[in-house]
Amino acid sequence: MDKIKLHALIKLISYVKFECEEYESKEFAGSPIIGELLKDLLEQYSDPEFKVTLDNPFTTTLIKAIKLRLKQTQYWESMNEELKLLYIQDLAAPYILDADLLKDLKNYNDT
Repeated sequence: MDKIKLHALIKLISYVKFECEEYESKEFAGSPIIGELLKDLLEQYSDPEFKVTLDNPFTTTLIKAIKLRLKQTQYWESMNEELKLLYIQDLAAPYILDADLLKDLKNYNDT
């Protein structure tokens, strides 16, 4: 697949997973299959636009999207702490969040 098509596909999946605020899109946001697909595509296409770093605007978009999905989670209160952290990791996949950010996001939704 050429780089232009690969870039377009990454942008599309990233939008559906991290930016689309339609309630129905939450099915894709937490899907391990979508996360793995995005990971595979990102491994083929290295671009700073999709790197999670403190100075990248994409990081802000990612965190905002995770917070939105967390607020939409119906069974949050019934999850134990380990399951909550795993769920947040699934929402962020294929990006790896550090332990402090994971805890901050869990605490954000616990309040």
